[in-house]
Amino acid sequence: HFRGGVVATSDRGVDLSRLQADDIVVEFDPLEKKKDTDAGAAASAARAPDAKDSPDDKPAPKPRTVRKLVAKEQVVFESEKWADRIGGKLATRLRLTGPLLNFDNVSEQIIITGAGSMQIEDYRDRKKDADADGAKKTDPKPADASSPVAFVGKGVTLFIWQKQLTLDAKRNDVRMDEDVRMIQQQENTDKEVFMDCSQLVADFASTGGLDSWINGKAGPPELDNLTATGTGKVKRTDLTTTGDQLYYTSNKSLVLISSEGTRQCELIEGESVLPAKRFKWYLDSDKRVAEEPGAIRQRASDTNR
Repeated sequence: HFRGGVVATSDRGVDLSRLQADDIVVEFDPLEKKKDTDAGAAASAARAPDAKDSPDDKPAPKPRTVRKLVAKEQVVFESEKWADRIGGKLATRLRLTGPLLNFDNVSEQIIITGAGSMQIEDYRDRKKDADADGAKKTDPKPADASSPVAFVGKGVTLFIWQKQLTLDAKRNDVRMDEDVRMIQQQENTDKEVFMDCSQLVADFASTGGLDSWINGKAGPPELDNLTATGTGKVKRTDLTTTGDQLYYTSNKSLVLISSEGTRQCELIEGESVLPAKRFKWYLDSDKRVAEEPGAIRQRASDTNR
């Protein structure tokens, strides 16, 4: 049990992880009991009677594995991957904040209870990394920096929630609850996309478990798809869409915005409002398709400002 401005770090070459909090409780896996073997006993018996172990003969202690961890008050966890050296060119960064963090290495989950944030920074050269890793042509293509709107790609993506985050590395998904906001800003541009909803579930590409999230080695995983529920909206500088549910899929670079019951979605552009049962938003071309559209109307001067 550690108290008072606790900072724990792990340095693995160009991969760096850091956890800080006011209070941290750690539970380690139990140590394995040493078993004498026949070979070991024979080696000991063959020694000269006066032979003594020198400090160099003693094996280095085996690192203990963290089984569970609880961090309280002003919790900040960061996992960084540097392209060349620590402090040089940043490749990726994952940053989690909140008042209470529970880490379970058995279930491969991280739960943050209370209002918090998750920030993903990604500055990797996608084409270069894909060539180096031998990526297949069927892999989801990265967002084009020239595209008017993007949910993924090089840049910074910030998630904010008010109730709880559950990161399930075994299933490769993240769930955020209550007053969730996502802000995505593409690298080297002033383009920003805002999304507000009640609950958000993000499914990521398989990364190899919780260790790849927390040690920085693989960098933040790729987003496969995203589902946002509860009355919400997606907004950029000149356009806003509202609806009951949003679904994003990376392999088609497509956003589906739908409504429930007799309610309608809305596409607000300038002073015009287009209602419809569902919208398809193709991000690559910035093309929007309305299904079962209604009549276009002018919005009130104080609506959705």
